[in-house]
Amino acid sequence: MNEILEALFKIIKTQSVEEQTIRGQALISCGVLASVAGTDKFPKEALQEFTQFALECLKQEDSKQQLRETAIEYFSDICKVVKSEMAPIFETVLDQALKSLTLNEVLSEE
Repeated sequence: MNEILEALFKIIKTQSVEEQTIRGQALISCGVLASVAGTDKFPKEALQEFTQFALECLKQEDSKQQLRETAIEYFSDICKVVKSEMAPIFETVLDQALKSLTLNEVLSEE
C-alpha cells in the first residue's frame, strides 16, 4: 500500500492546472483506500498529508469546482474511518460543501 500512496502523493503535489482532474482522482483514491484499510492499516502520516491537500482544495477560491467536489468526496470517505477525529475540521468542510452547492446552483441557472 505504501507504493500506491507514494504514487498518489506525487500526483497531488503536481502543480499543473491541466492535471487537476488527475489530482482529484488521486485524492478520491486515497479516501477510498483509507475507508477500506481502516485506521489500523492506513498510515496516519498519509492521512494527514492527503487531508491537508483536501483542505487546501476546499479553501482555494480559484480552484476548479471539480477539485473542490473531489475534496468533499474524499472527506465523505475518510469521515467513516476517522469519525470523531474529524471534529476539528468538520465545520470547515461543511461550510465549503454548502458553498460548493450554492455555486453549483448559480452555475446551473446561467
